[in-house]
Amino acid sequence: EMDNPETKKMREKINALETRIKELKSKASEHARSLRMREAAEKKCNQLAAEISQDKKRRAALQRKLKAEASERRAEKKAADKKAARLLRDGQKLKYELQKVKQVAAKQEAVLRRKAAEAAQRQKMLAD
Repeated sequence: EMDNPETKKMREKINALETRIKELKSKASEHARSLRMREAAEKKCNQLAAEISQDKKRRAALQRKLKAEASERRAEKKAADKKAARLLRDGQKLKYELQKVKQVAAKQEAVLRRKAAEAAQRQKMLAD
């Protein structure tokens, strides 16, 4: 029975089919592994895309904040410059007014000195 060529052929066919089944199973598991890796890669890719999107939003928010702060600083500087200019003008005005008051006082003092001198002169004349 073992030597029967028909049986031998069948056994060879069975062996060939078993080998082919093993190969196909191996290919199928390789394909499944490849699919899992692809899904993992896609998931990672989506995750990275979401992170990029979040980073872009954060960057835009920071840029808006920086722009607002710069604008605020410019406004504060402008206001400070305006105030400094006003204080300088006020200081100049006060200086000018003080000068005028001093001039008036000096004139009055000169007048009083002259009158005092005249009065002293008259006293002297009356005494003589």
